Amino acid sequence: MKRTPLKRKTPMKRVSKRRQAESKEYMRLREAFLKEHDICQLWLAEHGLREGDFGDRIRSFSMGCPRSTEIHHRCSGKNRKATYLRTDTWMAVSRNGHEFIHRNPAIAYERGWLLKTIPEEPNNAIQESRS
Repeated sequence: MKRTPLKRKTPMKRVSKRRQAESKEYMRLREAFLKEHDICQLWLAEHGLREGDFGDRIRSFSMGCPRSTEIHHRCSGKNRKATYLRTDTWMAVSRNGHEFIHRNPAIAYERGWLLKTIPEEPNNAIQESRS
């Protein structure tokens, strides 16, 4: 017996309301995080520098520091959902830096750029999430 496919009267939602709210919050946090960390944190770590080592941003970019354009989530896989909005598990990286991390997972795990377990949430992050 041949059956006709069921037709929906209304299209299925592509994203749930909960995920929409998470995405909105994520975009707000992402924008603020990238403004605060505008130099690739991977590049800084590789060169033994910190963000405060430069007097001004123009000097840092004239030295060849790449701008951070993406957020790298250090916890991935099954841990991703639990740490999706936790900025203490994020790194602001350039596109090349992000590709390097994912092309070289052994190095990334060794240096802490990828994590297998979820780190404990710091006290100040708990207070920020409640406010």
